[in-house]
Amino acid sequence: GAPDARGSKRLVALGLPGIWEDWRNLHIWAQELHDAGWDVHLLESLGDMTEPVPDLAERVAEHLRLHDLHDVVLFAHSKGGLVGKAVMLGHEGDRVRGLIACATPFKGAPITQLLPTSELAELSPSSPTIAELGSERSVNSRIIQVEAEWDQSVPPSPLEGVRHVTLPLTGHSAMLS
Repeated sequence: GAPDARGSKRLVALGLPGIWEDWRNLHIWAQELHDAGWDVHLLESLGDMTEPVPDLAERVAEHLRLHDLHDVVLFAHSKGGLVGKAVMLGHEGDRVRGLIACATPFKGAPITQLLPTSELAELSPSSPTIAELGSERSVNSRIIQVEAEWDQSVPPSPLEGVRHVTLPLTGHSAMLS
């Protein structure tokens, strides 16, 4: 992390919103982390998270590289968790300490069959992106997967090798607030 005014290293966090969300959706989490002394990064360049996971992951990796960030904790909602895992598996992955992935469709989101849009196709349980990220387990031990007891969009689907936490919440976006 970057040194603070006292010269000690600050913890660094970078937020990754879900599809059709932007950095503003993470403002409550970001404010809590900032108030606790973290150096928080939210990227306008991710737009509304509708671009393909590899493209979004490259944008995050570029930010990590440009700002020379190390030991970063990624915090993510929904599709943002897929982007976070892709970053961890990519060429700048050694800059990431871990990922807190909330309501992330690591095994795909069955609801995509009811809403067959081009943006959601990548989140389908049968998509190549879901298969590729699911088959690569080398970073799973650095992921904390947080899920609601009931989620209409992403049913609980614990990944192998992650630390898994279920919160007593109802709804896909409940943990954003």
